[in-house]
Amino acid sequence: MTFPKNIKEHQVNVRALRCVVTNYPYPTIHHCHGGSMKLRGYLTGMAQRGCGEALIIPLKADFHIGDEGIDFNIGVTTWECWHGDQMEHLEDVNQQLPYDIWELHEYWKENPPPRGR
Repeated sequence: MTFPKNIKEHQVNVRALRCVVTNYPYPTIHHCHGGSMKLRGYLTGMAQRGCGEALIIPLKADFHIGDEGIDFNIGVTTWECWHGDQMEHLEDVNQQLPYDIWELHEYWKENPPPRGR
């Protein structure tokens, strides 16, 4: 399986998808953390550079950092109650990409990725 060469390439691939909640084009990138991620043993997100970079989902800005934002206003628990588990959204992303993000996550834990340009 061929993985992205760096973090930026993976982000470009995910950003090319539509928002996992609304199907809105031109999403932002959300680094999944807390909630359903934590319950399943994934300690990822902004503070976990490297391996956490693989587990990202595309979100419309309002659902990322806006009034209904997981990382701004309502928090992870409420956001997941309203819009679904991040783990389920990650699986949706995984089905749309030509590589497995779960395998990429494990690979990047052992081989930290370059940030890219």
